[in-house]
Amino acid sequence: MSNEKDSQRSRDDELHALVLYLTRGGVHGIPPVSQEPATVLMNWRLFRVAWPDGRRTRHMIGRNTRTDEGRVCSAIKCVDFSAFTFTTSSGRVYHVYGPNRHDGDAAYVFGVWLEGIQGKAVEITEPFLRLLRMRAPQVLDGIYGTKLH
Repeated sequence: MSNEKDSQRSRDDELHALVLYLTRGGVHGIPPVSQEPATVLMNWRLFRVAWPDGRRTRHMIGRNTRTDEGRVCSAIKCVDFSAFTFTTSSGRVYHVYGPNRHDGDAAYVFGVWLEGIQGKAVEITEPFLRLLRMRAPQVLDGIYGTKLH
């Protein structure tokens, strides 16, 4: 029972942290999963975040292709290597489009969010790509349009 309470509190803390940026510097909240169950991200990057309470989570950042705005996803819970999708703790599915690269708006939103949670982040895009090359190299062929393995 305690594990369930801790897990729920952890999810509640994370969702609260994601909402923190509602009023900060042009950064705003996103629609609930019921209204936007899936999102396509381009100019994506992957980060591991260390929270002040010691938790470690992984988050995708990038540009939402529908709204043309930077986005930070909630904690990634599941990765489908063959479809190149990420399912987050909120239940939203992120589809990755195109190669990974820096996006100024996504980096800004991520910085505001990190400051709000008082977290620290390390980029893990390259290690993830190495893993993807081993598990599903055909996905990278489709993204980059050339064989990288």
